[in-house]
Amino acid sequence: MDGKSKKLIGFLDEEELSGIIWMMGKARGGLIKSYDEQTKRLITYEVVSSNATISSKVSGGRVSFRVKIESEGRLIENDVPGGVPSRKAFLKRVDETFEKQLKMTLERALDKMQEQYGVDAAGFGDRVRIQHPRVWEKVKREWDETFRDSPVTFDVKLSVTDYGASSGLVKE
Repeated sequence: MDGKSKKLIGFLDEEELSGIIWMMGKARGGLIKSYDEQTKRLITYEVVSSNATISSKVSGGRVSFRVKIESEGRLIENDVPGGVPSRKAFLKRVDETFEKQLKMTLERALDKMQEQYGVDAAGFGDRVRIQHPRVWEKVKREWDETFRDSPVTFDVKLSVTDYGASSGLVKE
């Protein structure tokens, strides 16, 4: 919905909505499915806990944002031959794969908000209003346009902390 005209401007698909939920820090449960980069086999991360913060920065009159996301979860599906979760190298590779997958989801949702619809559906404006009230007074009337041109970076850290009974007893 467009906040000014109160008209429907479009829809988000499940992945885009998931990205916005992650940005807002409201991801409670859920799954991230991906494929191991070396073997192209399915791996699935179940979210146990997550936290997200949006911080804003103003430099030279330009607003930018950093979204920091941290999550712990379980490796609930591991179809990787030789992928023993108790091995640190494998866990590191899996964490990086899930982080990359989540970043793609976040960037897709951000692109939809900024490029296609030109609206802030994740509360970035609230961060500016709280952290930089003087700047907010200057940009609030044309916030959608300001948001559309604001760079956003993502700092994602996902950690598999539980991998069930598959630790070292996996048959290859």
